[in-house]
Amino acid sequence: MQLLASNWGEVLDAPPNGDTVPGMFLITEHALATRLMLTPAQLRRLVRECDLPHVELPNGEVRFALADVDEWIREHRRPIAQHVPIEASR
Repeated sequence: MQLLASNWGEVLDAPPNGDTVPGMFLITEHALATRLMLTPAQLRRLVRECDLPHVELPNGEVRFALADVDEWIREHRRPIAQHVPIEASR
């Protein structure tokens, strides 16, 4: 059985018994880096230094839950600064 992870462009394998956690889609480091327009090294740095939520599999590989990443982005989002015109020096 395969699940399509929404618009993330990844097809993920569901557990063989069909059990899934609703809304819990795990994607690879490469897929998330591509989506966020980062290199895999930049993404690993966010995991290491900025507490980007992730799941470490028993074999040491890392996956990311879409819902957790979306929430982390919302929590770390900063408002866009309002444009303040700079007066020309006289």
